[in-house]
Amino acid sequence: MNVFTNNTGILLLVIITPLLLFLVIFHLITLRKRKEKWGGELLNHFTTFEERNFKILRLSLFSLALVSTLIAFARPQWGEVEKKGVASDLDLVVLFDVSKSMNVKDVKPSRLERGKMEIKSLFDKFEGARIGITAFSSMPLILCPLTEDRGALNMLFEIADTGLIPALGTDIGKGIEEALRLFPYEEERQKVLLVVSDGEDMGQSAFKAAQAAQTLSVKIFSLGIGTEKGGVIVNKNGEPVFDPQTGEKAYSSLDPRKLQHIASLTDGRYFEISQANQNISPLLEELNRIKKREYATKEREKREEKFAIFGAIGLFAFVAALMLPLRRKKGV
Repeated sequence: MNVFTNNTGILLLVIITPLLLFLVIFHLITLRKRKEKWGGELLNHFTTFEERNFKILRLSLFSLALVSTLIAFARPQWGEVEKKGVASDLDLVVLFDVSKSMNVKDVKPSRLERGKMEIKSLFDKFEGARIGITAFSSMPLILCPLTEDRGALNMLFEIADTGLIPALGTDIGKGIEEALRLFPYEEERQKVLLVVSDGEDMGQSAFKAAQAAQTLSVKIFSLGIGTEKGGVIVNKNGEPVFDPQTGEKAYSSLDPRKLQHIASLTDGRYFEISQANQNISPLLEELNRIKKREYATKEREKREEKFAIFGAIGLFAFVAALMLPLRRKKGV
């Protein structure tokens, strides 16, 4: 098991430490040769013990400071710490719309970015719940299976972008079908599928997929993002997208009706982010109501960081080297 976790720090430690040792030895040999050239032991009568030895001690302290700092930079870890946490019986899969219409800026900064901001805040509020992510437009793409690892979840969610799936169009039904594959149906857990979209759907299978979710005891909540007034669809560079049929600028508006109906088929609820509704507090309250139980957990899985020890040693050695006096005999 690797004691160090920073590969750059390990590389510097391996390169610089032998080089530093060589330079120290070379310096001491050079000093000895100079001493012999200019009188050898006779020089000891004109210098104090401190003057002769503080130079060596100061050099040693500076070397210790550098090596300790490099070790700290390499982030040494050992031992184990008891990690306490909270587990929940909630499994939540986020089905996130990444079609081109999510670039519309009728909610700020855009439907896509606002949706990502709200969902990221949701991740942090459900500690212990298992959360997965599926992106969709004309076809679905699983970004993250169910996990409690919030770091991995946030990192993979960053991939969700309107350029992720190049094909045009939106098919909510296919997205629901793919997202349902993430749930472990052999486990007795609360299963929720959250559809985040502007509601535009060119597919024909959304209602059928929602009925399948009802059969599998998966409750669908839908979060509509946008306004019914809508706006011009733009690409990632902010340039307008043109409708290939009319040649005019393509417009998109929030269509809540299909999202409401999909949710109602599973006894779920519809929520909205628009000019009139600016937060997802009602959604959070509903998820908390569904979540039936939480329980404390203990794990012994994480090695403890020790870089602070070596950082302190390095700092102490450096300060001590600077404070060493250089005393001479009076009158010399």
